[in-house]
Amino acid sequence: MASGKGRQAVTTPSSATDVAGDAYWPKQGTVGANIPRLDLLSASLSTDAAGLHAHIGVGSTSGLGITTQGAEAWMVQWWWHNALWYAKADATTSGMTCSAGQPQPLAYGSGGNAKGAIYFGAATTTCHVDAATNTLVIDVPLALVGSPATGETLHEVTAYSHLYDVPGQLMDQVPPAPP
Repeated sequence: MASGKGRQAVTTPSSATDVAGDAYWPKQGTVGANIPRLDLLSASLSTDAAGLHAHIGVGSTSGLGITTQGAEAWMVQWWWHNALWYAKADATTSGMTCSAGQPQPLAYGSGGNAKGAIYFGAATTTCHVDAATNTLVIDVPLALVGSPATGETLHEVTAYSHLYDVPGQLMDQVPPAPP
């Protein structure tokens, strides 16, 4: 889900919304049912003295945080100082694990240019589920994401939810993320 203006100030809470009911899985072939806990409804970034806070609103927090097989993930990413940064929450068989930092480029083929990114292995951070508002909150110390100063702008703030069969492997984006 992208912000409506394409850039958001660190000091100003920024947000975007998405329609309900579009987290279908599988997406190709016979389209499956909507998965409420992966259905993005809103996303925002804000800062305070404690750091950066990513808020991801979903259709339902019922069952969010632990999965019996495979894994699920929710992520907010943005550009700042010509670098891509992210905050991510992973639901696994042992509970919620959160991290933040820069994705690692994945290069293959000739030329060694990055063709993708790996969103695993970043520094861990804290997160929690606010069931009263159906929101996942990822709390990130500013040092984990390059230490943006008050008043600096984060660009192209975008949120995603993912489903994958094997934790630590290729993530499949579930709901569409508007440009």
